[in-house]
Amino acid sequence: MACSACLHYFHEDRCVPDCPAGTYKFEGWRCITMDLCSQVHLPGDSHFVIHGGECMADCPSGFTRNETNRMFCSACNGLCDKACPTLVIDSVDAAQSLKDCTVIEGNLDINIRRGNNIASELESFMGLIKTVTGYVKIRHSHALGSLSFLKSLRFINGQELIDNMYSFHAVNNQHLQYLWDWSQHNLTIQAGRLFFRQNPKLCIASCESHILTFKSNETTSHAIKLMWERYQPPDAGDLISFIVYYKESPFQNITSSTDRTAAARTAG
Repeated sequence: MACSACLHYFHEDRCVPDCPAGTYKFEGWRCITMDLCSQVHLPGDSHFVIHGGECMADCPSGFTRNETNRMFCSACNGLCDKACPTLVIDSVDAAQSLKDCTVIEGNLDINIRRGNNIASELESFMGLIKTVTGYVKIRHSHALGSLSFLKSLRFINGQELIDNMYSFHAVNNQHLQYLWDWSQHNLTIQAGRLFFRQNPKLCIASCESHILTFKSNETTSHAIKLMWERYQPPDAGDLISFIVYYKESPFQNITSSTDRTAAARTAG
């Protein structure tokens, strides 16, 4: 019994230096026809393509499947689209599965209840998403202050809707203050409506900020007493009350944007 192997490629029971016309390199050692290549597919029923004289599992980097003939590849105009399925993002670890995705074929459901300084990490994994074919749902995501990490999102197609009505749904996000900087971000919703509920820091319009001048800060083992100069808005009816949010910090130089996790509050 003998065993032999070709130096280059195997075709029709003989070794050849290159695959002849009408055949394509396959698996690095043999030549097959286009018809045979069209019958090869992965377990997920993703058929192989022909590119550069080879029959391969998918188009190489910088190329995407041709729209008219999915068996061939065409060069991308800029960044190639990468389609990813519906996924519930409940942590930074879950977001990693969306790295380099540009199209969500389905829905984007974000439910991140806790986490520290996660915006930059989420952007590194989800910042290329341009299109969601279904709906976008943001719920119970108390760790989020904005949706700026979805910096490339431009289209929500609404092919699937929540309650047959909504394509954007934001509910019970305690620290969500704004969605995007609309001076730099355009978003088109092809179908469906927007729904907002229980987002206490999210205003219909951007809230105006005023710097309060503190006169004293007294700290004891069980309490902190703050005093500031009286603030009077142009219309006294605009000021209902003051709410002071507080949280124990292990550092002395922490800023308001350093940590978006939940804080207790006191009203005055």
